[in-house]
Parts: sequence; C-alpha cells; structure tokens
Amino acid sequence: MKNGSLNEILLLSEEAKNYLPLLDGRPPERACIICGGGIRLKFLKCHGFNFSRCKKCATIFCNPRLSEEESAIFFNSTYYMLLFQNIAKRIEERDGLPLDSHLKDSALEWVISQVTKARPLKSMRILDVGCGTGGLLYSLHKIFGVSGFGIDLSDQYVELWREYGISAKVQRLSDHLEEGHSYDLVFSSEVIEHVPDPIKMFEELVSALSPAGNLVITTPNIGRIAPLFVKNILGWISPPNHINLITLHGLSLLAKQFAMKSELRTFGGDGFSVSSWERSFDYCTDQSPNVARYEGDTIVVPKEIYAAGGQIEKQYVETVIIPTVRGHNPKSHKLPGSHRGPCLRARLIRLINNNTLGRVLLRFLEQVIRRVDGKVRAVAILGRIS
Repeated sequence: MKNGSLNEILLLSEEAKNYLPLLDGRPPERACIICGGGIRLKFLKCHGFNFSRCKKCATIFCNPRLSEEESAIFFNSTYYMLLFQNIAKRIEERDGLPLDSHLKDSALEWVISQVTKARPLKSMRILDVGCGTGGLLYSLHKIFGVSGFGIDLSDQYVELWREYGISAKVQRLSDHLEEGHSYDLVFSSEVIEHVPDPIKMFEELVSALSPAGNLVITTPNIGRIAPLFVKNILGWISPPNHINLITLHGLSLLAKQFAMKSELRTFGGDGFSVSSWERSFDYCTDQSPNVARYEGDTIVVPKEIYAAGGQIEKQYVETVIIPTVRGHNPKSHKLPGSHRGPCLRARLIRLINNNTLGRVLLRFLEQVIRRVDGKVRAVAILGRIS
C-alpha cells in the first residue's frame, strides 16, 4: 500500500460531501439498473451514499443516482486533480512511460487472441473509451505494435498523453459518435463502474462498433457471494468514484439485452478471504482504534489498521503527509466507511477460526466463494450475433 492511498481515500470522502445535497429528495430506483430485477434497496452506505443490490444479477449500484452532468464534474474535481498530480509524478519517474493498464498482459493477450480469429489486429481501427492513464493504448503499441485512439472526460489526462505521443481527445462518447466514427475494436476498461447510466453507455459503446466489431469491457469483479459476507469487498465501492459494480452475470444479461454474444473470464488475484471477513466486523465502536488523527499536516494512522469503505485490511502505514483538507477535524478523523456491525460476529468468526475443524470449514468456504466468484477483474468480450 503506497502512502498516497490514505490521502486519496480521505480526499474522496471529503469530495463526496459536495454531491450528497444533490441527491436530497431524488427518488431511488425500484429495480436493477442492469437487468430490471428486484433489489434490496438499502444494502450498504458509503460516504453517505446509499447502495442497492440486485436480487437477480447481484449488481450493486448507487441509489439514487447522480446525473451524467453531476458525475462529469467529479472527473475534473479537486480530488481528481490531486490524483492526477500523483500519477503524473509517477509517470515522470518512469521516464514518460504510462502506468500499467488494468488489463494486464495475460488478460490482454487472451483478449487479442479472441478478437483476431477472423482478421489481424493491425487492420483494425481501435478506440479506448475512458483512456485514463493511457496504459492500455501504450500496452497495445508496446506488445502488439498497433496504435489506437482514446477519449476521456479528464482534461489533465488527455493533455498529458498528448505530450507522450498517445492520440487522445477530451470528448464524450456520444459526441464522438456524432462525428461518424466506427471502430473494429472498442475497449472500455474500468469505466462502466464510474458512470451513472451504464445501460446508456453500453448502448453507445455498441453503436461505436463496425458490423463485425468487438467490444471489450473490464470492471472490478465484486462477485455474487462475497458481498454477502464482506459487503464492500476490497473497498471497491467508493462514491462518487465507483458507483456501479456489475457482476459477470450482470454483464452476461447486459449482452443478451443487446443481442450480443459474449466471452466472459476473470483475471488477477483472489478477492474474498476469511481474514478480510473477520476484520470487516472489527473496530465497530467509537472507542475503536480505527481512527486517523491529524498533527498539523500529518495524518497519524494506527500502524496495523487501514480501512477503506468497510473493508479493513492489515497494512503498515504510520504517517502520511498531505495538505490540510477543508472540513476535516484537525484533532481526529474516523476513516470513512468503516463497518459498524456488532463485534460479536468478529469474535464468533475468530473463535471458529481458532478451532482446527472450524478453521478447515472456513478455508473450505473461502475456496468455494473464490471458485464461484472468480478473480478480482472481470473481462467481457462482446460481439454482434451474426
């Protein structure tokens, strides 16, 4: 865990306060925004935002939702500017090389092997929607020797990539389509979890495809079972940044709605673990050690505790130097989103885990959940049914 991560979480919690008043009085959705199934209306809260969970496809989404315009403001907010400065510094340290793509080499190689069965990659027109840090376009060029075009809502990112020779433009996908563009291969990597209307975005992505084109979507794979034990697995729910977490089943149903064939896989590390489940119930009172306190411009964090959106992970973070953030209590600041469930559940899990048979059963449960839910990154390749 890099020191900047705590800074980002505290700043995001602060930025979220600007958007909560916009949702006052706004009616919530009564059905899943992906499949239309019934929902558990109040599944969890994070940074003051309510999240619902679909009973059919297990997608978790912010409810009520921000508008597209409100969401777009966030991507040029103070939070994103500071995040950009951190990324720009890391890129400078890498001598101008973009940061790694979320679509790692093994996943990208699998994608390319699937989409090049009918025609070579070099003959394809490629678009990266939400090109962000530029890593995907760079990887395509470095590994496969092809160039693509990127669009993003962040002025800072696009300006930076132009400096490094990556073709990109600040533009909405809908505006880009009005210019008459179509592509043989469209990527949307780690974007759909950020947008308030994923159905509309999916429709626009499909519209960007040539008749034989393929669409590649990647998104965090929160799983269907893990959130029943740890609601915010790996702290992925982080409004107003991550506001939708669509499961593999949700992506499959989305493809069927648009008469698309789909290839679905998961990549990366494991998500759910017994230890994360146990710790998600810990530190649930106001007297708990899950507190970061300010000493001037320094945040002092309990050495072995780091919380993000309900997920508690063991880290070794002692201090983080950040600018004074407006609105923070200079004496103490409880890390946002920490779980407030009864500690009795944590003690019960710990008691079971301390017993040999119980430990075996918990590890068996862990493996079952990991097998059913898959790895942490969901990758979907979608094409029109011919």
